[in-house]
Amino acid sequence: MNKISISEVLSQAWELTKKNWISILAALLIIWVVKQIIASMFGPSVGDIQPMIEKMSSGKADPAEIMSYYNSILAASGPGSFISNLIEIILMAGLYRLVLNAVQGHGEFTINAWKLPVNTYVKYVVVNFIVSIIFMIGLVFCILPGIYLLARLQFASLFILEHEEAGIGDAISASWNMTKDDALTLCLLLLVFLLMIFAGLLCCCVGVVLSEIIIYLATGVAFYTLLPKKLEDATPSEEVAE
Repeated sequence: MNKISISEVLSQAWELTKKNWISILAALLIIWVVKQIIASMFGPSVGDIQPMIEKMSSGKADPAEIMSYYNSILAASGPGSFISNLIEIILMAGLYRLVLNAVQGHGEFTINAWKLPVNTYVKYVVVNFIVSIIFMIGLVFCILPGIYLLARLQFASLFILEHEEAGIGDAISASWNMTKDDALTLCLLLLVFLLMIFAGLLCCCVGVVLSEIIIYLATGVAFYTLLPKKLEDATPSEEVAE
């Protein structure tokens, strides 16, 4: 199995960014616009918030009233936040399909990236949910276990996109097996990603977007570097779940 080099992954990601930044940026814009539309449909409007803002600015709102209003806003926006996050995960499947296509040399923007079977979307969402829960549990036991678990399981959702016939357990197992010899390198790569985001913030929004594009492509490069050529080499189970 191949091993990864952080410098090589970032170098390839930069070259891919120069060729494919427009298509990745277009996908990011689509996701952002959809999220804003959903937020406007389910979240509180400016008209709902304005009266409380005026009371707070005039000093007429007491702390208990402010807290009660804040809780009501959270309760009202809860369903919208859930739907918004769910839609974002679904749309991210198409974004990562574009990323994987770009790494393979097919980086043109196409709506076909989102034309995935419903079953694939379901498995993609479930895998992301499971990995997120495991990551949060790892964070509870200090930060390092969370980073380690995320590094080992980060390719599970990409495995689902690459092998649509694979099951949820197969994808998680495959990511764990793929990363067993590169755990430390992948942890360091995640830390490099954090530094890139921080550097992007220093360069305003443009820098953050560029950092995100490089990170997405770097993740795709690392995935294909570690991905075994044969499905059975990635999943130790005798059969791949349908």
